[in-house]
Amino acid sequence: MEKFITWYGLLLKTWIKRKSSWLQLAGMVLVVLLIAGIHIPDTNNTVIGLCNRDGAFAEDVIKKLQDGESVFQFVVYEDEERMQEAVIRGELESGFVFKKGLAKSLEQGKRKNLITFITTPLTTKGAVAKETVFAAFLERYSQEILLEQEEQVFGKESDEISKALLEKNQEYLNSDELFRIDFEEVAANSSEVGEGAETFPVRGMLILLIFVMILIEHGKKFEQKDCAVEKALTGSEKVYFEFFRYLSAATIPAFAGIVLLAGTGSGTFFLKEVLAMMLFVVILGGWMVLVGKLFRNGTTYASWIMTLVIGNLLLCPVFVNAAEYIPALGYLNCIFPMGIYLKLF
Repeated sequence: MEKFITWYGLLLKTWIKRKSSWLQLAGMVLVVLLIAGIHIPDTNNTVIGLCNRDGAFAEDVIKKLQDGESVFQFVVYEDEERMQEAVIRGELESGFVFKKGLAKSLEQGKRKNLITFITTPLTTKGAVAKETVFAAFLERYSQEILLEQEEQVFGKESDEISKALLEKNQEYLNSDELFRIDFEEVAANSSEVGEGAETFPVRGMLILLIFVMILIEHGKKFEQKDCAVEKALTGSEKVYFEFFRYLSAATIPAFAGIVLLAGTGSGTFFLKEVLAMMLFVVILGGWMVLVGKLFRNGTTYASWIMTLVIGNLLLCPVFVNAAEYIPALGYLNCIFPMGIYLKLF
């Protein structure tokens, strides 16, 4: 045991003395902080922003949206820029800006570039939100269309005809004669809804980068100056030495990872984080010893490193949980230490 402790201490000192080690650590910190600063929209987010830069016409549309029955919750913003920032931060699923001069443009027969739709590539309900807003817009605009076409259809304009048209229009809108929807409630097991859909962007990227650092550490085996000591050891000693090499290389990044998770608010209680990270480092070291046997030379190692990284990223629930669509992947990702670690959370 004393020999193993000595190996671990010397290997840790060697890792600390290398400038490349600290550059890798700095890169890990920067990437994790960047990911932590990005707010991916919640798939359950149904809040839509509305900004009125026109006047009474747009106000009628907004009131109709807020008073109507919809799966969306509509929030009014006075400032367009604030609404756009809320969309980027993921607080809003999307936003709509009713441009200044909208009503005047409609009177002049201009029907393009009247409403600006603000969204991100990550939106999942943007198309439905557009249909909802445009339906309310057309419902309000139908009054203007009827009044515009009154003289052309009836040959004259009069208050009586206008009143009759608007009343009939409202009657159709309030009835189900033209369009009817039947609602039916279906019982569902709420415990199964969204099962396995959770992702871990910050935690997953942190663990992936530690995994990459250990892969890089393994690549040093193919450098003559870094494998001289290992060549002098016996068969079983080589295995233990390699394991402690990975363990020492992951120690400081793992400690920094715990601090990052706590600092970004992505962590749980401290003891669980420490125990889970220790378990991950041990499993990662053992996994790398076993899988590293497949890499006979530097060429094989270089060809597999990208495959392993992409495999972890796709199979494990970092940004997308593929197991939500293919349940078998939920078990397949356990072949990686990263998948085992994320199962703990």
